[in-house]
Amino acid sequence: KKKTKKFKKINQTEYLIEVDTKGNQEVTKVELPTWSESMGQDDLNWYQAKYNSNTGKWETKINIKNHKDTGHYQTHLYIKRLDNKKELFDTSGFMVDSVSSEVDFQKSSHSGITGILIKLDSKKDILNVEVPVWSKSDMSDIKWYRATRVDDRNEFKVNVDYSFHQFNTGKYNAHVYITEKNGMRTINSLEPFSLTRPKLKPIINVNNPDGRQEKYIFTVDLNNHPEVAHLKMPTWGGENGQNDLKWYNADQNKITG
Repeated sequence: KKKTKKFKKINQTEYLIEVDTKGNQEVTKVELPTWSESMGQDDLNWYQAKYNSNTGKWETKINIKNHKDTGHYQTHLYIKRLDNKKELFDTSGFMVDSVSSEVDFQKSSHSGITGILIKLDSKKDILNVEVPVWSKSDMSDIKWYRATRVDDRNEFKVNVDYSFHQFNTGKYNAHVYITEKNGMRTINSLEPFSLTRPKLKPIINVNNPDGRQEKYIFTVDLNNHPEVAHLKMPTWGGENGQNDLKWYNADQNKITG
């Protein structure tokens, strides 16, 4: 006989599943493996239904806190009979309300940095918002940013800095992980965005400390460009070409930067 499965929402984190076996006395066990689709089957949980003699149906409660994620859930129905055979009867699923978000990218004066403003379309109590960001295909430069709430609104902001990603330029990928205070989590993908290497605009100052024109101190202000690893200054006199060329290595002043 045909077996049917129904989902009933109890509250934000619990769902009741009822399985009607149409009075089939041969059924000995009803199992409902359940998982969220957001991260594959990493949260797979096998739920054992119990027979309710009052309704004549097999029932079990799905606690979403066992899975954490929102979105679409898969629930398969396996029924075991007296002959000890287990058979798959149904593969329908159900939806758990998620938190939707809009994202604005905010340009910075430093092209290696971009701001991401995340606007949540939800009245739910939000615990935190995290944004994993990476540029390499193997995700070896991934960094998890904890977003900061903007005032008392349901808006959160992070500043993505390419100095935390090995100074890589080009296309970047990011997701938004939204965790509610009840433990529920929504994962949204962002459109790829790009970061470029900012143009260096060094400011050079020359100082002759003793006034005798024998020793000069060059100060180079790179306007806080941490991607610069070394700075060399080739120097030569004005006569006889470059016959006295010397390469000087500049040292970074830890105090002034």
